[in-house]
Amino acid sequence: MAALSRRQAELEKEALLAGEDPSPWLFPSRLGRPLSPKVMSRLFREVRQAAGLPHFALYDLRHTYATQLLTEGADLLYVSYQLGHAKPTTTLLYYAHFMPRGDKNHLDRMMARRVGAFSPLLPHSVQRRSELREKYGEPCGTRTHDPLIKSQVLYRLS
Repeated sequence: MAALSRRQAELEKEALLAGEDPSPWLFPSRLGRPLSPKVMSRLFREVRQAAGLPHFALYDLRHTYATQLLTEGADLLYVSYQLGHAKPTTTLLYYAHFMPRGDKNHLDRMMARRVGAFSPLLPHSVQRRSELREKYGEPCGTRTHDPLIKSQVLYRLS
């Protein structure tokens, strides 16, 4: 980051000394436009080889960026937008396996809010059966004691 910040400052300084507007690009062409993908790939390959890094393409950095965002829990729509995908389903198709699994913190937070909000409404016997089921893992005769689930379809999904 420090090297890129210095590069940007140098470009801005050179532009101001020349009486021109600074280019928004860190690596502009001689005309101040973005470098072509072919030129960027060649330059990247040269830099990678000079640094002694193993073979990988410039395009691989895009995949790494998306993977790291999703692994850190970034919103799928945000990642899709960052990648320029027209539909989030495209992002899902290629990157869904990098999305965190097994993290039930969001479920725990939702249940804590729900239990806190509705516990006074539950009959004591229902609360007691739920506590016993949680404590001992024993079935209590029905799948759910939640009075908020009225629909049979939702009941079966619970």
